Amino acid sequence: MAEAQALAGKVAIITGSGKNIGKAIALRLAADGVAVVVNGRGDRAIVEETASEIRAAGGRAMPYLADISKPDAVQAMVDAGIDRQKAYVTNVVKHFKWQARGKRRIHQKPNWSELAACRPWLDAELAVVKPQVVVCL
Repeated sequence: MAEAQALAGKVAIITGSGKNIGKAIALRLAADGVAVVVNGRGDRAIVEETASEIRAAGGRAMPYLADISKPDAVQAMVDAGIDRQKAYVTNVVKHFKWQARGKRRIHQKPNWSELAACRPWLDAELAVVKPQVVVCL
């Protein structure tokens, strides 16, 4: 795949990548040759499990437990040299489903076809922007 070759050697910091859509994105990018920082904010076991799964499949992954809503916890991205002023930000997930519970919306786990439906938009944006690093939040 041409897009897989274009991503080979890149680095992605993916928040919430221990489970659900974040995990699916991490696994897919790793399969395309991207080195993945698997991030989560509370459950170290699922973050490490996802990183282990990527490494077992021959990919490169590092677990990183941090709450990105806290500025000091984002220091790893600063140390990696990601300048927010020079970063292109997009919403990779163009659709989500939810269930109403009173005044709250409880997000539901997407199925494979819902995940796959987001891929053409991401591919098109990557083709235009040609980033050196991909950060999925």
